[in-house]
Amino acid sequence: MRVLVICHEHPPLGGGGGWAASQIAMNLVKLENKVEFITSHFSGLERKEVINGYLIHRVNIGRRSKDGCSGFELLKFMFLAIPKTLRIIKDFHPDFIIAFFTLPSGFITLLSKFCFRIPYIVSLRGGDVPGFLPNELGFYHKITKPLIKLIWKNSSSVIANSIGLQELAKKTLPNVKVIYNGADLEFFKPDLTQRKNGKVKILFVGRLVYQKNPIWFIQAIPEIAQRTNTSFEIEIVGDGPLRSSVEREVNNLNLKGIVKISGWLRKDELLKKYQASDIFVLPSIEEGMPNVVIEAMACGLPIVATNIPGTNELVKDGYNGILVELNDKDKWMDTLVGLIENRKKREEMGLKSLELIQKFTWHEVTKMYLEEMHNG
Repeated sequence: MRVLVICHEHPPLGGGGGWAASQIAMNLVKLENKVEFITSHFSGLERKEVINGYLIHRVNIGRRSKDGCSGFELLKFMFLAIPKTLRIIKDFHPDFIIAFFTLPSGFITLLSKFCFRIPYIVSLRGGDVPGFLPNELGFYHKITKPLIKLIWKNSSSVIANSIGLQELAKKTLPNVKVIYNGADLEFFKPDLTQRKNGKVKILFVGRLVYQKNPIWFIQAIPEIAQRTNTSFEIEIVGDGPLRSSVEREVNNLNLKGIVKISGWLRKDELLKKYQASDIFVLPSIEEGMPNVVIEAMACGLPIVATNIPGTNELVKDGYNGILVELNDKDKWMDTLVGLIENRKKREEMGLKSLELIQKFTWHEVTKMYLEEMHNG
């Protein structure tokens, strides 16, 4: 089968959506399909190159940041990618298109179907679903909802990456399926030699944006330090518009000796951070299906996270981690103190994470997408 994947982000750009799209593209190739990928350009990247067996086409939208696009840049991708997509379709002759995110990619696939009758799948990632982060995205969803419904209705399948996201999407259109995100279990795996005796290491990985709730997390650290005599340190891996605010909060709270902010890391560097850590935290306000939790579980880490849809489908409370209700700072602090002081419990939960994650592989996820295409 010939498959065209469209997503405005692709590693090293963006977050979980681009990562998921790239993993599915790579595994489609491994399953003997021909794949091409349309994404956005960024300074220093080739306009066209082959990665992991598929050809990437990058559209110049004047993108200014690696970790995210502005609304205007998303709009530019939606329109500037159209002529390139139509040219690629004429040369590549895809049997199917996968759009990651309803907008901007789904709009391009909708036009492609009208022009060439090519069927498409829409892979929902969170922010493209009406009702997700309503305080931040409510106005955007209100004005785009008619277009979102049109894109979904004309697709062969609309696929959410968690049950929680599916339930939210069903408020807009009832026929939404679920295929979870996967994990590269050949790459993300434990290495106990990386864990050194000494300070307990707590790891956060993600974009520094409102959704991930990093400021709330930082503000809880001084009292956590007061509640335990066990030494610990926190590393924040990621970047984004809130980085300066996070750094300012770290300075204001005198946490430089406890908190390190590393920015984005290469995949091999990130793996070592997971392997060297003792606890993984994700205090998000809302999620689709967080790839970073899957990766942390694959590396044998216990998870402390907010009890929200998507995350609570990966973390079984009291089994491979602990779920805390949103904004329950006392429970959050008590939970972290308890795990900081209890190495045996951390290790037991980490083993349970490894046990649970075995069913999440990108190979199996990709086969499910292929099945949807064959049925479509």
